[in-house]
Amino acid sequence: MIGEDLGVVPPYVRPSLTSLGIAGFKIPIWEPKWDGWLIDGEDYQRLSLATYGTHDHEPLRSWWERRYRATQTEGPAKVSAWDQMVKLTAFAHLHMPMPEPWSDSLHMTLLRGLFRANSWIAVCMITDLFGTEQRFNVPGAVAESNWSERLPYEVEKWRENVDLLRVAEAVHAILRETGRV
Repeated sequence: MIGEDLGVVPPYVRPSLTSLGIAGFKIPIWEPKWDGWLIDGEDYQRLSLATYGTHDHEPLRSWWERRYRATQTEGPAKVSAWDQMVKLTAFAHLHMPMPEPWSDSLHMTLLRGLFRANSWIAVCMITDLFGTEQRFNVPGAVAESNWSERLPYEVEKWRENVDLLRVAEAVHAILRETGRV
């Protein structure tokens, strides 16, 4: 069982969930330490679920690319975006001296960081698994586009898609490496 402990949550919720043996969420960007850096996933409470986002969040790739574009501008948005990118890559044990655009290597490094977490369960949205920008839900939006988006390929045909197989094999290797298989 996973308890909803996201957003503005009273301070008693997480201890109450723990005392009841119910896992809560650990979303790295929402788990800062006192100094603003992100708590290392290896320090997460075992009774937790680690993920980069839920159906209410933008896909990891979109999150990254939006910030990368901001680093190509000037002003406070550039500084804030760079700060957020540096902190997320540090969570994944990657030192990034300069902003980088999204890449397969970055994608796998971020997934490795998530699956390395001490959390009992580590999961990611299918969009984060495959590194796509598709968005299935925008919270608070009342539109036909919400929950109508579909993957561009049927699950039955995944084995025929060389790109998907390559990603699946890389993720499987990460899962073995991090002890999740």
